[in-house]
Amino acid sequence: MVYPKQIIYPLRYVRPLFCRDVGSGERFEATFRAPLGGGIHVIALGRARAGIYLLVKYAVSSKRNQVVLSPYTIPDVINMVKFAGGAPVFVDHLPNSTNIDVEHLSSLLDDSVCCVMITHYHVNQNQMRDIRCLCKNRGVLLFDDCALAMGADYDGVKIGTYTDGSIFSMSGFKPLNFLWGGAITTGSLPIARHVSAEVEKWPRLSMHQYFSQMLKTMRYDFPTRSSIFSNLTFPILRKSALSGEDRELLPLVRVESSRLDSSIVSRPSFGAMQEWERKLCSVESHIIHRRSISSIYDQILGDRLVSGETSSQVRKGSCFVNYPILVDAERRTRIYKHILSRGFDVGLSLYPNVHEMPGFTQIPGQSRSVSALVRSIITLPTHPIISEEYATSLAGAAKHAMLD
Repeated sequence: MVYPKQIIYPLRYVRPLFCRDVGSGERFEATFRAPLGGGIHVIALGRARAGIYLLVKYAVSSKRNQVVLSPYTIPDVINMVKFAGGAPVFVDHLPNSTNIDVEHLSSLLDDSVCCVMITHYHVNQNQMRDIRCLCKNRGVLLFDDCALAMGADYDGVKIGTYTDGSIFSMSGFKPLNFLWGGAITTGSLPIARHVSAEVEKWPRLSMHQYFSQMLKTMRYDFPTRSSIFSNLTFPILRKSALSGEDRELLPLVRVESSRLDSSIVSRPSFGAMQEWERKLCSVESHIIHRRSISSIYDQILGDRLVSGETSSQVRKGSCFVNYPILVDAERRTRIYKHILSRGFDVGLSLYPNVHEMPGFTQIPGQSRSVSALVRSIITLPTHPIISEEYATSLAGAAKHAMLD
């Protein structure tokens, strides 16, 4: 049996579209808030990227409008910053890492910066304490993108409580998922009031809007279901990949926004929030599984793990939504195809370096380490379908490919 590098957690496609339970929003927010502790406000969003737009919009002023963030992300993150009136500036990473270079960050924080946006990847950002102190001392707001870190913790507290504001995603490919969805968490009453006041004016996503996203989600969901993927999808796509260029077998299609369309500035449906609440209890078990699979990869490939400098304490609280390893950039295509030929589906870089993409090359900052990183990653799956035996075999195949 061959398993896809990424799965869509089972979701109910149709039933939530007809839900009219007006109390689902309050129940979801209360359930989501419970593990975060007292004093945390939760604002549910129709789409997660709206959280970036709302928090940046709050931070921007006539004197301060620069937003420092990593270029290792999807283009729409940068678009949301721009739509909110922010001017993006790119902070680089440490070499071979998703951890940002704090020294570079420090050099960027002048009086024109209104906020810093940190993203957690397979492991949480390693120096969050230092980053938080740096931002506080410079009078800069700190936000974190927790799309891959729901349920994680750092420094003894839950991710979602450590910064001035956090953004979570509940889209189709996330551990807590529906067709679209997101939430902002914040311990700041002024931020919560400001964001809530704007969101309350937004309409709810319609059945028609969800339906168009449903079709896009299904196009990935059904071909990657276990038996279909193993017996039909993978053989076809592997043949194509082995005869082609260095590319993903089944890349995720990310349609980027050219404007702030109505689906972004919308609230979630009652059915979406009911679906999120129903799934919240499964988040912890998924994290436990991902950490268990990652520990198997550690035994065989630990010296190749991206962000290897991350402390054991930070790694312990991370979600490991995937397990990226470093390979020689010149040999990546060969190694990737070797693993595919052994019957395993793996990914390449999770994100591009946006700084190299048309329309973003003139953004100030630097991204040399990110540029090297995206050309040196092969990503191993950790999702719940992956068994310990499968992980051991996959890690062995990857190790053999690197030594070949």
